[in-house]
Amino acid sequence: MTQKKPAKKKSGGPFTTGTWIALACVIPAGVLTWNLGRTWHAQRTNVAAKNAEVAALMARNAVLEPLYEILANRKFALANKTPLTVTVPWFAVAYHDGKTVKLFDSARCREFEPVVVPTGDVKVVTLSSKQEGCNWNGSVMYYSMRLYRQVETDVSIVDRPYDYVDMYKGYDRDTFTVQ
Repeated sequence: MTQKKPAKKKSGGPFTTGTWIALACVIPAGVLTWNLGRTWHAQRTNVAAKNAEVAALMARNAVLEPLYEILANRKFALANKTPLTVTVPWFAVAYHDGKTVKLFDSARCREFEPVVVPTGDVKVVTLSSKQEGCNWNGSVMYYSMRLYRQVETDVSIVDRPYDYVDMYKGYDRDTFTVQ
């Protein structure tokens, strides 16, 4: 009698079909995970750098905030609360136009006429001229001016000069007030 040999199992190697499918899925998933992790790390580094930059700018803004108050343009208005007339024959101001700091000096402008402010009146001082450097819309950061205030004496009324130099903060509701 002949003995039958047991049938040999077909062997496709040490790995089964399921193993090959799992490897086919795991390798791309690993590569994809690696690339996404690298991208995520780069983005986190970029966000951290931007956050540090924003924090530095915020700290710088906190330091510069008082300077902004100084550089804020305000319209120069002159109020007379004295019983007699006030005359301003000369102004010099520093202001900025959004790009640079500019200077205005009324002594250089032929068309500038002394500003006369009667009792109880308020005037915004400006100058529009064809002469170069003599156009001024009244914006002020720093100012300097000569002011003549009429004072009554026993004999007559005299003009008493006063010189003012200061950073304009808009006194008495955005007005320079002579009292």
